[in-house]
Formats: sequence, structure tokens, C-alpha cells
Amino acid sequence: MVRWCADSVRYCARGAVSSGPERDDLLLQTKGVVAAVAAWSLAKGLLPSTVTTFAPFTALLILQVTLYKSFRDCVQYLGAMLLGTALAAGLGATVGVHAWSLAVLILCALAIGRTQRLGYQGTQVSVIGIFAFSAGHGSLAYIGHLVASVGLGAVCAITLHFFLAPARRAGRSERAVEALSAQAQEVLTSIAAATAREESLEKKDLDDWMRQCASTSAGTARARAVIDHESENSRFNPRRARSGAADLLTRTPWAITLVDRSLWHVQSIVRSLSYATHDGEYGAMPREFLDPFSELLGRIAGILKQVLRQQHDPAELEDALRQAGTRCQALEVGNHTQQIASPALTALRGSLVTDIGRLLDELQQHVPRRTSVPGPHHQVTNR
Repeated sequence: MVRWCADSVRYCARGAVSSGPERDDLLLQTKGVVAAVAAWSLAKGLLPSTVTTFAPFTALLILQVTLYKSFRDCVQYLGAMLLGTALAAGLGATVGVHAWSLAVLILCALAIGRTQRLGYQGTQVSVIGIFAFSAGHGSLAYIGHLVASVGLGAVCAITLHFFLAPARRAGRSERAVEALSAQAQEVLTSIAAATAREESLEKKDLDDWMRQCASTSAGTARARAVIDHESENSRFNPRRARSGAADLLTRTPWAITLVDRSLWHVQSIVRSLSYATHDGEYGAMPREFLDPFSELLGRIAGILKQVLRQQHDPAELEDALRQAGTRCQALEVGNHTQQIASPALTALRGSLVTDIGRLLDELQQHVPRRTSVPGPHHQVTNR
């Protein structure tokens, strides 16, 4: 209990001191309390005590982390309420309140609640139907008061959430992409520097590269969650977004996909180097191949940074890709092929050339989506 209290105090302190998820959560909880109390106070003064509880309950149920979710849940919950009360009123007015009629109501409510249009609020069809049927005996007067109580709760929650809308923080998406990009570039740069040296590769370095790739790949899911949340937060949000926020939210999913797909090929390169180092084949590879290979990896790391940069020169980027494509072709057909005699070295060379070619193709395929060139849509190709 002491540890829980200490963690709660630190959590609240972080929310009070700096903006972030903690502050957003604290504000949401505060809005929930205010909306529930306001809804209860209005319902207590305007409606019978038998339905007062539904007002704060509805306010808490509808209030979600984003305005879009709150509006969606509000519509779905009101729809479930109308369907449930309609069932209760219909059965109560026609066949009366009996155990078998309650069973019929529950069966019908459960069947209606399975529709996807109501989302997870579909279960409320049976809950509200049972309340209206059992407590109100299907009375239209009770159902009217129940609908009014639910409406008060919904209005209080949506109104408060709208006027104290969540902050729009498109910068979180940008920082998430920048972090992933920096990690991917670091791995490429480290591999390029290690293969440029005369010494053999260290197992520790190879394991570190593989861990970094795996960690960065895992980070893409978290980054996508941040972007999805911010994209949803921008819907129906009355707060003014910063300049370029819409373009940023459009660009970041593409950027994360590029980093993720690029890491697939980087991991394949690391695996090939690991197998070659373990079998002693890496030391037999001629420097005539490894030197241009490491140089090309360094170029690709720079191109990746340039592609993911928010501002860049399209002509400069095209030229860098064209030069990298030329070097990749030279790496494939260079004179070093005559110095590789064993099948194992030939297979290693082929694997590395294939992976670095695919990595370069990945960048080339994404360039037309980022660069803006007058005239028809263009595509950079390997020569």
C-alpha cells in the first residue's frame, strides 16, 4: 500500500509538472468527476430519484480519452438505450411483466446487441432493457425519465470534454519517428564502420546489431500506436493544430513503415555476417568487395536520414540514390568476383549484395511519395 501510494504521488507529480500521458490521464479523470457530479446534480433536481443514478453513470461511460471516441461511444450508447427501452416498453405494454417475458426481452436484447454498429456498447441493450422492464415495469413514464437521465449524463460529458478538449501533440509522432530513424541509422553506420576495418568482426558487435534491430522493430508498434492516437485525437478536436500537423500525421506512418521494412534487410545482412564470422569465411572475403560494400552502407545510412528528414532537396536526394544505385551495380559485377573461388564465399557475397540491393530498392520505392517534382510522377530506378 505504501509503494502504491508513493507511485501514485509520483504519477500525479509528473502530470502536474510536465505535459504528457500522465497529465492527459489526470485531466481525463478530473473531467470524469466533474461531469458525473454535474449530471447527478441536474438529474436530482429535475427527475425522480429512481433514475438519478443513470446520469453520472452515463457521463463516466461516455467520457473517453479522445473526443472522437467520446462521440462514438455516446452515439452507440444512446442507440443501445433506445433499443433496450423500446423492447421493455413494447413487452411491458403488450404481455406484461413476467419471468418468461423477461427471458424474451433478454434474448432479443442480446441478439440486437451483437450488431457491430453498437460496438462494445451492445451489451447495454440488455442492461438498460432489464432496468426499464424490471424497475419501471415497462411504464412509458419511467422510460421517459430514464431517457432524460441518460441524455443529461451524455450532454454533461460531451460538453465538458468539448470545451476542455485534449491537447493536440503532433510532436509526439515526430519524435517517435526521429527516434526510430536515429536507431536504424546508428546500426547501418556501425556496420559500415566495422566492415571498413581490416580486423574480423566481433561476436559482441554482431549480437548488439541484432538486438538493436529487434529493439527498433519492436519500437515501430509503439510508434504506430502514438500516431494512431494522435490522428484520432485530431478528429472533432476544436483546438487549433500547429502549422504542418496534418502533413506530419500523414507522413509519419509512411516513415515508420520505411524504417520497419529497411530493418528487415539490415537484419538479413547482420545474419549473413554472423554466419560468415562464425564459419571463418568473413576473413577470406577480399577487401575489394568489403571496402565498397561498407562505403555503400554508409551512403545508404545518409540517404535514409535524408529521406526521413522533413525538409530536403529532391534533386539532391535523387542524385544520391542514383549514385548509390550505380555503386550497387558495380558491387555486383566488380573485379572482386574473380578473387572469390569457394562456393561459401560466393554465397556470402551474393547474399550481401542481394540484401543491400533490396535495402536500396526500398528507399527508391518510397522516394516518389515524399519528393515533389513538377510534371509527371517519376520513379528513381537502378541503372
